[in-house]
Amino acid sequence: MKTPLGSYEFKVEGRIVYQTFTGMFSGKTARTYLRETKQLITQFEGKAFCMLIDIREMEGLTPDGYNMIDNFNQWVNTQNLVAKAIVVSNDVVGKIVSSRVPELKKQNVKYFEDIQTAIKWVNNINIEKG
Repeated sequence: MKTPLGSYEFKVEGRIVYQTFTGMFSGKTARTYLRETKQLITQFEGKAFCMLIDIREMEGLTPDGYNMIDNFNQWVNTQNLVAKAIVVSNDVVGKIVSSRVPELKKQNVKYFEDIQTAIKWVNNINIEKG
């Protein structure tokens, strides 16, 4: 979906939610994509799932947006998430995300700078164990 300052794409393959973000995001836009993501996750009806989030081309998020993402991840932590791969442009971005979204510390999260390695990692997770 196109936003005023960026875009995002979602797809689901099996029980893996793939998300890609490009550009800047406000709290209003975050509210929209978090609602859409929640709808995708509720379709799993409590079954285990994984996520792969590509933020290599994301340029920024407002403080309000980070708060919404943290609240959203609090909900995700009740939804049988097995693992989350986050693809970042560099290690610093991963550290910023970790510090701004404390709920991630309760998840099996791994940061990657290479999309193919992240995809391979998520595909090797045994979702059925979750």
